[in-house]
Amino acid sequence: MAFDVNPIFINIVLKQYLADVTLVVGILKAEGEKRGTSQTWQKAMYKSGEIPEMELEYDFHGIGCWVKYKDRIIDFDFRGDAGNTVFGIDPWLAAHYLQSLDLKGCYDLDICHKLIMATIYKLLSEGELVASDDVYFYTNDYYKLSKSRLFRSV
Repeated sequence: MAFDVNPIFINIVLKQYLADVTLVVGILKAEGEKRGTSQTWQKAMYKSGEIPEMELEYDFHGIGCWVKYKDRIIDFDFRGDAGNTVFGIDPWLAAHYLQSLDLKGCYDLDICHKLIMATIYKLLSEGELVASDDVYFYTNDYYKLSKSRLFRSV
C-alpha cells in the first residue's frame, strides 16, 4: 500500500456509514409509510426507485438495499434487529461507501476493503467490535441486539 490511512479515521468513517444507513432507512421507512397500505413499509416500496426531494435512489436486493444518497453510496443488509434500528458492518459494503466518499488514496475498491479490514481487526482486538459471522457490530450495538427479543439471527 503506497499510503497509510489512520485507523482512527477509518473508524470514524465506519461510524458515519452506520449513521448514514440509519438515516436512509428512516427516509425509506417514512416514504413507505406515506403510501398508507396495510403492508410493511418495505413491501409498500417499489423494488427500486427514487425519492427526488431527498436526492435518493434505491434498489432493494436480497436481504439489503443499495442507496445513492446525495453523492454517497450506502449499501447495507438488514442483518440487525427486526425493528431496523441497529445495523452491522459488512466490510465490502463499507468499502463501497468509503470509495464513494472520493477521498485521496481511497479510489480503488480493493484498497478500501483492506483499509476497512485492517481497522476492523484492530477494533476487534480492542474489544470495540464483535463479529457475528461475516458482519461486525460495535460492542454496544451487539449487546442491544442480544438483549432484544427482536434480534435477527445473522
